[in-house]
Amino acid sequence: MYNIPVLKRIFEYKKDILAIILLCLLSFVFLNNLFLKSQIFTSQDLGQSDITHYNFPNMNFYAQEIKAMKIPLWTNDISTGFPIFAEGGTFFLPNLITYFLFPVYLAYNLNYLIVFIVASIGMYFYCRYLGFTRFSSLFASITYSFSFVFIGQILHPAVLQAISLFPWLILIIDNYFQKGSRIYLLIFAVLFSQQYLTGFIQCVIYSIIAIYLVMFIRYFKKLHFAKNIMLLTFACLLTVGISGIQFLPTLELYAQSTRSFSAADTSRFYYTLKDLMYFVNPFFWGDPSKATYIRNPVEGLFWENNIYSGILPFIFLIIGFLYFKSKKILRPYIYLFFLSLIFSLGWFFFLRHIPPFSMFRLPQRALFLVSFAYAIIAGFGFDQVFNILRKRISDRFFIIFIGLAIIIIAFLDVFLQGRGYNGGISKDEWLKTPETAEYLQDQKISGRILSLGGADNWFYVYNNISHGWRSENAGKLLATRAMLAPNTNTLYGISSFDGYTAFETTNTALIKQLALSGDSDTERVIEIGTSSAKLLGMEGVQYIVSVKNIISDSNDLELVWQKPNPDTKSIYKIYRNKQFIDIIHPVNKTVIEYSTQQMVNDLLSTSFTPKDAALIYDLNPVQNFPDEVSITNIRNDSGDISFHTVSSGNSFIVISESYYPGWKTLVDNQETDILPVNINSMGLYLTAGKHNVRLFYDPNSYQLGKIVSFISLLIVVAILFWPIFKKSLSVSSAERIGS
Repeated sequence: MYNIPVLKRIFEYKKDILAIILLCLLSFVFLNNLFLKSQIFTSQDLGQSDITHYNFPNMNFYAQEIKAMKIPLWTNDISTGFPIFAEGGTFFLPNLITYFLFPVYLAYNLNYLIVFIVASIGMYFYCRYLGFTRFSSLFASITYSFSFVFIGQILHPAVLQAISLFPWLILIIDNYFQKGSRIYLLIFAVLFSQQYLTGFIQCVIYSIIAIYLVMFIRYFKKLHFAKNIMLLTFACLLTVGISGIQFLPTLELYAQSTRSFSAADTSRFYYTLKDLMYFVNPFFWGDPSKATYIRNPVEGLFWENNIYSGILPFIFLIIGFLYFKSKKILRPYIYLFFLSLIFSLGWFFFLRHIPPFSMFRLPQRALFLVSFAYAIIAGFGFDQVFNILRKRISDRFFIIFIGLAIIIIAFLDVFLQGRGYNGGISKDEWLKTPETAEYLQDQKISGRILSLGGADNWFYVYNNISHGWRSENAGKLLATRAMLAPNTNTLYGISSFDGYTAFETTNTALIKQLALSGDSDTERVIEIGTSSAKLLGMEGVQYIVSVKNIISDSNDLELVWQKPNPDTKSIYKIYRNKQFIDIIHPVNKTVIEYSTQQMVNDLLSTSFTPKDAALIYDLNPVQNFPDEVSITNIRNDSGDISFHTVSSGNSFIVISESYYPGWKTLVDNQETDILPVNINSMGLYLTAGKHNVRLFYDPNSYQLGKIVSFISLLIVVAILFWPIFKKSLSVSSAERIGS
């Protein structure tokens, strides 16, 4: 029966296949509510949630674009326009496939399942590669993939996707160092590029440093070590090339962002010795999901600092440490464990000023490396204890029962501790449109909104009403989305002046600071001055959503809607900005500016009227234009704006969309220049008469990135097939000589 090669192979590895099936089953069991009850997680952070305010809205936009066979390069719904593609995730294959094939909520949940399956199976294979038994490999796999490093980071799918690939990366490169086959290098380069394409570069940097460290310790004294390290470096460079389609736009965004000239702030949310208590109790300092967390979050974030993997793994971790001197195979992982832990504690403080470490606010995200090493050491400790039991107990079935019992207990530990932490409610309730959004949709607004006081409202409900985000309380906290804080607004087809992004451009940050400068915000009242209303109107802000009372001049803001919400015990209000200017509008004159500071001063001047004037960096003197300019047939899609103009003389048109590299303009199908206007908007000169105008976002960084990625993939294919081609040439040469 087993003479058929495939069946013979399957039978040979049937126990490993059963182990893989078990890990898939455990992953589904852990996430069962997402599928059996069609739920979406309700996990929160501080004042908002990276699920509700960032990941889900962004992936919803992503899915819409992918289903329409478009690359989501730009969104006009946040930050007065933002290059969302540059933040990553578009070409990560699980995202690409699931969001194209399935409804958004299902694709979102499927990616969690993929994460846990990929992480657990990768960890299992690596432990088997290291010579662990199947039971100890299963134990190590559960220790890593179901730890609170994963459970706590449910908030951050990109982080989970990146760290789920790490066991596979180190498995593949370890095979290369062991066997010398360069096909492993090519597989590594392709898979490593996928880790980069998840969009979370911090984990990518930590991963490659850990890989170099482990390979150095494991193979430093081996033959060809220097050559292998050089080829590993080549593979890493090839990875950058393959991911060039993402790398270059991200590099461009970083260069335009506030992070490019200042190191990330690591003075808050740090990891301290207190957090070591998480090794033995995930809720030692309380449970944020029940609002019982007793520490100031500034001292440490639960979801970033928690590394709990269970009591049994901790016991076996201690046992594994006892073999440090006698078992060389453990040493790389013990070194990795302590070095990553020390780095997370911030003791390598000098690194915070050195790129790329200066880019990252939370060095404790290296805890996934601690967890990885932890799992291997604990798995080894389990292996030693299990081997002793096998020598002393002759009953094979009893031994199997003990092994399975330990594995199931280890899983149940983290399952029972962590299953409710992330909460969850039905997709229909989760996706329900807030009444504030319904009102604005009815108005068919052409401008943007600004949300004020959302974080305060969240904290009020969290502390006084919902008491966390679990079970029946989850919906109450989610009801604070009535504030339409970024990026939740995008779910309802409403554009926002503000945005929740990983990188904020310097122009966006500056105009936001100016637009809200001089205003006061107390517990119950927000005062907005005329200058702020004017600048917000200049940026296309048509409505302001607030839970607080807004005091302003009667010529600036008008209360147009308010309604109490019984779940949040709050009254949500919507104010109309009377200073609103159409996002695409003509001006009567342009005023030349010679510096950013001069432009800032003029923007804040009481004499500046954005409806009439545009401030530009240009060599032309002040120009005046006719009052009568007609703008019709306006279409404003993400990254593609078009309109028709008619004027009796020359005109200047302001487009209140973020000025950013990559925007191009066609006037009557002829390319023309775009000028930066009012710090963060775009403008263009038009001659008299009728014109068809189109602005579209087509960045050179993306186009060049496509070429770099294509060439890099060609290199991979060429190296892969070179031995076959070389052999074919040798055969042809031999035949010619023979003839």
